[in-house]
Amino acid sequence: MRWLLGAVVLLCTGSLLAQSLGDVARQQRADTTGPKATHVYTNADLTSASDQGPATLPAKPPSGTQSSNTAAPNQTDRAMAATEQRRLNELGQRVQLLENELRDMESQVSTLNHNSIYGDPNRAQQNEEIKRISGDIEEKRKQLTSAREELAEEIERSRRTSVVK
Repeated sequence: MRWLLGAVVLLCTGSLLAQSLGDVARQQRADTTGPKATHVYTNADLTSASDQGPATLPAKPPSGTQSSNTAAPNQTDRAMAATEQRRLNELGQRVQLLENELRDMESQVSTLNHNSIYGDPNRAQQNEEIKRISGDIEEKRKQLTSAREELAEEIERSRRTSVVK
């Protein structure tokens, strides 16, 4: 009986002294004395920075010369880089779209083949549909190969001209 009374006293005392996890977190947050971030960088910041090209400071022109001559090529290079990046993004999206369409078509054929196993009365119609989709799949594969090659050529051309890194 004594041990039962002792166990109850220990449990009650322990629960009174213990802090909740929320209390510990609040205390920890209040105890932080380090410098606080003045700006939180988001994906939008990174995207806008990459659209502007690499952040480099223009060299100071010698005294007596106009700085507008050096600014124009920089803006032109940035415009070319942005155009190339948009082109590469469009080609990448086209490749992804073709891959998704191809996957959907292959799924349709798989479903039709699966249904034919169970003796569907529309078997002849399903065979025609399978043949039609299979022909479309071959055409889609050719388009996908062509789009991938075009994307690879664009990436290589951009790399060689070092417009897009």
